[in-house]
Parts: sequence; C-alpha cells; structure tokens
Amino acid sequence: MNIEKGTITLSNKNFFRSLDYVDMNWQLVADGEIVREAILNSMIIPPQQKINIKIPFTELQLDHRKEQFLNFQFVLKKDVELLKKGHVVAEEQLALPFEPATEPFFTDNFASLKVNEDAEIVEVKAPNFNIRFDKKKGKIISWDFYNENLIKEGPEPFFWRAPTDNDFGNGMEKRCAVWKQVSEESDFDEVNVAQISKGEVLITAIKSLELVNATVENSYRIFGNGDIEVTEKFIPNPPKPRKRDYFRDFDGSTGMAFGQEEPAYLQLPSIQEKPLKGFTFQLTFQPEEYTRKNAIWELDTWRPGALHLEFRSGTLCFFLYGTDYVYFDYPFETGKTYDFTIVYNAPQKKIKLYVDGKLAEEKNLSEAADLVLDEKSYIGGYRTEDRQFIGKMDNFKLWNRPLKEAELDGSEPMGPGLLVSLNFENTTSETVIGKAEGINATIIEKEITMPELPRFGMQLQVPGKYGQLTWYGRGPQENYCDRNKAAFVGIYESPVADQYFPYIRPQENGYKTDTRWLSLQDSTGIGLMFIGEPLLSFSALNFTTEDLDQGAKDNYRHTKDLKPNDFVALHVDYKQTGVGGDDSWGARPHPQYSLKYDAYEYSYIIRPLQRKQDLMELSRKRFKKH
Repeated sequence: MNIEKGTITLSNKNFFRSLDYVDMNWQLVADGEIVREAILNSMIIPPQQKINIKIPFTELQLDHRKEQFLNFQFVLKKDVELLKKGHVVAEEQLALPFEPATEPFFTDNFASLKVNEDAEIVEVKAPNFNIRFDKKKGKIISWDFYNENLIKEGPEPFFWRAPTDNDFGNGMEKRCAVWKQVSEESDFDEVNVAQISKGEVLITAIKSLELVNATVENSYRIFGNGDIEVTEKFIPNPPKPRKRDYFRDFDGSTGMAFGQEEPAYLQLPSIQEKPLKGFTFQLTFQPEEYTRKNAIWELDTWRPGALHLEFRSGTLCFFLYGTDYVYFDYPFETGKTYDFTIVYNAPQKKIKLYVDGKLAEEKNLSEAADLVLDEKSYIGGYRTEDRQFIGKMDNFKLWNRPLKEAELDGSEPMGPGLLVSLNFENTTSETVIGKAEGINATIIEKEITMPELPRFGMQLQVPGKYGQLTWYGRGPQENYCDRNKAAFVGIYESPVADQYFPYIRPQENGYKTDTRWLSLQDSTGIGLMFIGEPLLSFSALNFTTEDLDQGAKDNYRHTKDLKPNDFVALHVDYKQTGVGGDDSWGARPHPQYSLKYDAYEYSYIIRPLQRKQDLMELSRKRFKKH
C-alpha cells in the first residue's frame, strides 16, 4: 500500500483463474465512520499475477487526527455454483499510519476532592460523586455519580477464564488451575492513599500472590471530574531457592517425592546394548495428583523399541514403539500406595499387569517389539514437555526376562536377571545409587516455571440497567488474540444480553480484542465508559466466569442450565491467552499467543457518562496539568 499515491498492490493467488468473477468494494473509514466508498468492477488479474490498483483519494484528503482504515471486500458478480451473487469470498482491513489525536483535560480545573479514611474504608468525595473503597478487598464497593450508582463492585485482579473445549483438550483446566486459585484470593496486604493535588487522589492496593510467587499492584487515580485511571501491574518475584526435599519417608522406608513445585526426575544411563524380547518392570508408587501426562519410565527418544510408560489423565498407558498401544483399565486412585508389576513377553505377544501381587489384567498383542535399552531413560519425568509425576516412588526394578508367576507370588525364589534396582536408601542430593550393575541414577532438576496465564485483567460488576453496550474495536463477533483478523475494527452496538453465544457446553464467551473504548449505558445515555491506554480486551455478559466454568471436563452442563444475573459481569483485560485450535485433543495455543509467566502492566480510564455525549469525542480526553 502506498498512501502518498493512493495505490494498493493486489495479488491473484489462484493458479488457473482470473479475478474477473469478483468486484472489489472498498471503504475509507475514519474513527468508525465511512468517509468514502466505491466499487471497482474491472478486476481482470491473470492467475499468479499482481497489479497496482488506484484508490481514488490522496493523503491530503485524509484527516490525520483520526484513526483510519481501508476496508476491502471481494464479492461475487453473479451466482457461482452453490454461492449466490454478492457472496463475500475475501476481505481485508488495512490500517493507515496515522496516530489519532488526543485532547487534554486540565486537572487543575477539577473540583476539590475530600478523603475520609478509617481502618476498613477509604471514601473519596466531590460535589457530584462519592466513591467508597474497601481496603481489605482492595476494590471499589460503590460509586455514586449524580446519585446514580455506577459500579456494584470492582475492578479487582482476575487471571482465570472458563475453559473452552480446546482448553479441556490440552489439559489447561488442570495445568493452569493455580490461576483460578489466585483469582479467588480476595484480601489485599496493603492499601496506601495519597492526595496528589486538590483534584487528584491516588489509591494503591498491593497483594502478595504466594501460590505463583508474584505480587499484584493496582492503582486507582481518582480525579475531580469523576474519572478513575486504573493501572494493574503483575510483578513476578525472584525465584525461591530449592528446598530439595526429594527423599521422604514412604511406608517406613525412603522414597523419592516428585512434584510440580520443585520439578525433578531421575536420569538412568544406557543399561545394555542388546534389546530385550521380554522383561519385567516393578515399582512401588503413590500418586497424589494426575494431570494430562505423568511419566513413570520413559526412554529418551521415540524410536523403534522405545518405551513410554506413563499415566494419561489417570489411565496407565504402555507405549512401546512397534507394539500395540496398551491402555490398562485398573483404577489407580490418588493417595493410595501400589506395588505394581508389568510382565512383557514379545515372542508370546502378551503383557500382564500385577497390582499388589495379584494379576489385574492380561492383554494379547497383535504386534510386539523388543525393548531397547541402549540410551538414557527417565523416571518420574521427561526432558521436554510437562510429564512430571506427582507423588512418591520406591523400589524401581527392571529384569531382563518375564518373571514367572511363582517368582512373583513368592512360592519360588527369584532367579537371575536383575538389571536395575533403585530403592533410594543410598542417596545424595545429586545421585541415587542402584544395587545391580552399579547403575547410578542422576537427579535432573527442571526449571521451576509457572504455567501460562489464561488471562491478565480485572473483573467488575455493573448494575444491570446499564445493559446497552457500545465499543470501538474488533467485532462484531467474539474474537481472541489468535482469532481476530476477520473481525474488523469498527464501532459496534449490542444489548449485553445478546453478547452470549449459546455453545452447547458453557465456556469462555463473547470476548473482544484490540478495543479502543467501550461503554455501558442505560436508555437515557447514563453509564460508564472504559478507555484503553491504548488498547484493552473485554467481555460484557450477564454471566460470570464462575457461571460459565465447567470445573471438570466430564461435568456436562449445557447452556440451558445457566441463569442470567441481574448485573453485567465485565472483564476489562490486558489480554487472554489464545484459544488454539490446531486440534481439540492436545495442541496448545501457539507460543506467540500465550501469556507466559512474566511481568505485565496495563492501564485504562473509567469515565462516567451523562446524557447525550459524543463517545468518540469523549474517548480522546486525557489528563494534563498546566
């Protein structure tokens, strides 16, 4: 695109067809209003070719004080097979490189503010409004503006979202559960109040988030005209030193504890060059929690003969490359101790599972491969991906043959063939010494990382009478940071009641990104405006996140089970993690669309609205001192 010349370059990506079957509709939009529009009918561009097209305007005709876009739609000139004339086959929005202007509010001219403070409440009063702030909860609990109550409660920090179908598929509801816990912690540690000037008061609320080793700091800058500038900061603390409390009592002996707070696993060296046609694996373990994947014993690389023995969402899985994948049905419960044995026999194409000395399952295999042991392997975790076992282990044993029933039940002495035996009695902070063949298992400490943030933002409740929503941002459909290019920036209106989309299963809903401002008003125009500095994301529904949250994947509620609230549940966010969608059974959102554990900060203005105000003009007002 060349703004000075008013031209765009259009490419025909078709291999065999000219673009003569479509018209191009274009619009020049400034601050959400159409300034110019036209249709270009002559779209004769050969396959795999491109041309420059003149858009009939010049840079001098543009208002540089406004935010401007060129919107394009390519529509069918006539019916084409199943598609009707006028069907949109492609569309695009291009931003013009102009910074929209802002206008100053001179804070020196604002009304004087009076502050009353006691041990529980901060009250900020002006001639036309009154704000009450709860010091313990760290949030506004009432805001009366010209005798109209604008906020029921909030804003307050919020990091969770109601899991989507894709979230359940990749285990987010378990992996990121700590952010749900943090969002439910309500009490703040410290609240400070400062009168900056006669027309400006600053309230700062600080809370330590021990579960995620971080601090959240919210500031509320209250001005004499009734505006509140809100800033939220998420500040990770320096990493805590490891306790290295790996070896603990386990039913009277020493076992190794595995967990997510200080993730670690054992690394075994190569055991032998010759593959095993049969083997016996034994372990005592106590699972404390299951996630999507919890490793028991896994070889380093996935190749013919490699074994991955792990729990997947609580189901014991035996994956030996070249052999049928085996899913055992035995219900291993958390909090219980088990002695389990797997006996594998490739020539007979059989695998047996023994639990506490008794045969629990026997399966016949259609394909059976030999086990390779010529590379390093891992116990209780894996070098990549989150497969941390959560619980305790003891008495790891590997035999180079299938043990007989009589050997397992003790009626016959154990014969030869023990390759590895680890019982965690002979340990240091770095190694565990095996009894057989001098095998040393090394403790590998994984980096302590927090899961991604589902969202970083704030939630609040607004009285239900302010149920008419207007926003300037991406829309009109819901959109997320990895699903928003088809939602053009524009001015949109909707009743809050229409923002909910009735997915079969309740989940995150109605979100909007790249929002410049939004308003919630009653039928007379009274209400609230939220202005991003510069952008924010939001949702406005009659359902809270708690209403939409299924809790567990197998909690099959439906949209009809929801009851709307008599208030607007508003989220005003910096951002959410994307929704993903490469598949619905494991793939996470791409890294560039995830909110990794890091420092974040964003700001927005809450502005009270009176009747018949120009929202776009009002959104340009910013604070400035003489």
